[in-house]
Amino acid sequence: MQYGITVKLQTYLKMKNLAAPVNEELAFCWDIQKLRVQNRNVFVAINTSSRYGVVAAGMKLADVKDMPVFMKKMISMGMYCIGYDMKQIECYFQIAGDAVLTKTHGRKAVGDMNRAIMDMGFFDDTFFSDEYYQPEFSSYINRDICKPAGFDTYGYPEEFFKSDMERLKI
Repeated sequence: MQYGITVKLQTYLKMKNLAAPVNEELAFCWDIQKLRVQNRNVFVAINTSSRYGVVAAGMKLADVKDMPVFMKKMISMGMYCIGYDMKQIECYFQIAGDAVLTKTHGRKAVGDMNRAIMDMGFFDDTFFSDEYYQPEFSSYINRDICKPAGFDTYGYPEEFFKSDMERLKI
C-alpha cells in the first residue's frame, strides 16, 4: 500500500525526503492532502486508480502522526460506508501489503485530488463535530463523473472503486 503525501501535508507532519512512488497496483495507491475548512483540519484521501475519496475532519497533529494507521481507519470507514464488510476490508489491506509513505502519484492523481477538493467548496453542509470520518462529504466528492488514471472510460469514482475490488476478487 502506498500513501502519497502532498508537499503541504509533508510540511505539516515535518516529513522530509520521501521516496518517489514505485510502480504498484494503482488500486493500492492513495494520495492525501490536508486543508483547512470551516476552521478545521480536513484530510482528503483519493485512490489513484478510481478517484474514490474519503474525507476526515477535526484531527490534531497527534491523531495523524502515524499516517498508515490513520489512513487505514479512513479507508476502512469509507469502504464500510459503501457496503464492504470487515472481512473484505481486511482482505483489501492484506493484499495491499505493508504501508509505505511516498511522494504523490503524479500529475493526474494530484489533479483528480484537487478536483475532488474543489467540489467540497460547493457542499453547503457543515462538518460533524463528534466524528472524524465525514460520510456526507465523502459521498459528495464521489458524485462527480470523471476519467481516473486506472480506467479508460468516464464514470463515478465509487463505481470504479467497486470495479477494482471485483477485479481483485474482494
